[in-house]
Amino acid sequence: MKKQLTLLLVIIVAIFSSCSDLNKAEEMSDLDISLKINEATIYYQNGEYNKAILILENLIKYPKLIKYKKERVSIYYDLACNHAFLKNKERALTCLEKAVEYGYADFSHIESDSALEGMREDERYIKIVTDLKREQRLWENSNFNTPYRVNISENEKIAGLSKLWSEIKYNFINFDLVPDINPDSLYLAYLPKVRETASTLEYYKLLQKFCVHFKDGHTGVNLPKELNSQIRGRVPIQTRLVEDRVIITKVYDKQLGEKGITPGVEITHVDGYDAKIYADKFIRPYWTNNSEQGRNRTIFEYAYLRGPIGQLVKITCKNASGKSFKVELPRLKSIPGEWEPVVYRQLENNIGYINIKSFYADEIITKFDAVFSKIMETDALIIDLRDNGGGNGRIGWSILGYFTDKPFQIFKWKSRLYRPIWRAWGRREEIYEEKPTLRMADERKYYSKPVVLLTRARTASMAENFCVGFKIMNRGKIIGGPTMGSSGTPLFFSLPGGGTGKVVTTRSSYPDGKEFIGVGVQPDIEVYPMIEDFRTGRDRVLDKAIEYLNKNIKL
Repeated sequence: MKKQLTLLLVIIVAIFSSCSDLNKAEEMSDLDISLKINEATIYYQNGEYNKAILILENLIKYPKLIKYKKERVSIYYDLACNHAFLKNKERALTCLEKAVEYGYADFSHIESDSALEGMREDERYIKIVTDLKREQRLWENSNFNTPYRVNISENEKIAGLSKLWSEIKYNFINFDLVPDINPDSLYLAYLPKVRETASTLEYYKLLQKFCVHFKDGHTGVNLPKELNSQIRGRVPIQTRLVEDRVIITKVYDKQLGEKGITPGVEITHVDGYDAKIYADKFIRPYWTNNSEQGRNRTIFEYAYLRGPIGQLVKITCKNASGKSFKVELPRLKSIPGEWEPVVYRQLENNIGYINIKSFYADEIITKFDAVFSKIMETDALIIDLRDNGGGNGRIGWSILGYFTDKPFQIFKWKSRLYRPIWRAWGRREEIYEEKPTLRMADERKYYSKPVVLLTRARTASMAENFCVGFKIMNRGKIIGGPTMGSSGTPLFFSLPGGGTGKVVTTRSSYPDGKEFIGVGVQPDIEVYPMIEDFRTGRDRVLDKAIEYLNKNIKL
């Protein structure tokens, strides 16, 4: 009997030991999950669908996958695509259903995804898409999405203000940054103003004023495309607030040089108004941003002097010698000259310089790859993001991944979590926080030498996120001025008359909670251009970066 009990005890211990070992074997970190998803993605891109499926099918068996809500959705969707390419239609549909069950809702992507082409006529596929479209109609439908007319109806105007107000009230994440703003009181104040507007243009400019109260670069309205001719005319110069004066920084029409219009010339008056009073009267009421430097950039660089195409703008200027003169500038549909999103050149002492002006399109990665072999031959690199207004996170993180050989951490973010039942119970609204995720590096393309970043107030959105990731990985110095301080994921929605609204839904921060929204990513070495720099063609910030690399890095 004792022998039997002893044997039973040994078996029980062995079973528990085996289960413990199994649990240890099954335990995966955030990095493990990310690495496996990344590996499956590479197999998918290379057409090795069976290898991708093997990884993803094993992932969905992981007991703790439930806590990886975002990853779980993408795993099931990727499984659907891989199985679809192998014509495993039933399994593909099951995985697609699971992806939708766990939160996937982009029916337009499902309908355009070539991987799912062979399932379009299947009843299960049709039901998935039909259900998603029905759910979406709660938010977007033809009742509010009415076409443009010169003066839309009063009911449409009130409906548009109501929709804008409600989307901001329920989705805006930064109310703590504008504590004196009450969206309900604003709504009531703007209702009679909306009724008084005499045109769709006047109405939309009023909606712009409404949004300015929230001081956010990702919250606002886009006017109907039919009104572009009334608002998007640009003069053939670029302006900026430098040393607290409105300065011409670029001239796109060489003939203007004959009239005295050159970089470094100060604008003192516009259409008879003092240059700053003109901004306060005609620009500031309609344009805003999260930080002071961001607002100045938006007002004095982006929106300044814009207006109806074909209309002349009368400016009074002052040159370096203090002489005043007047010039009339036409507002044009487009500015002459080509815009190149990625520019590379090599500087002295084998320092590379790359100017990346956008993260919006896949061509950015293609153009970056095209010069990467030249970058690899340098002894140090300067990345210029001073004119980068942001774009797609996938593109920005891909490029940042070239500068490390390890998975790297990025910002954390939070969003509001509205639950109607909690209001009924008298509870506070929750904030959902996504902890910092890991991005993958490409060890085959790794630049290990010294790198510095150049930034200023125009560095915004995804470009700021790039700077945050750069700081977190402690990859090098940031030189220049603070970034715009405006990042986040905007929710877009239609408005009556053909326009659209947007409201920021996420608030990003450093992993330790340090804020950069409203203040910007701060440079390690602060440098600002002077008026004289534009007159002489000097780039003071770039010079500082070169000086730093020559003094502090062994080239």
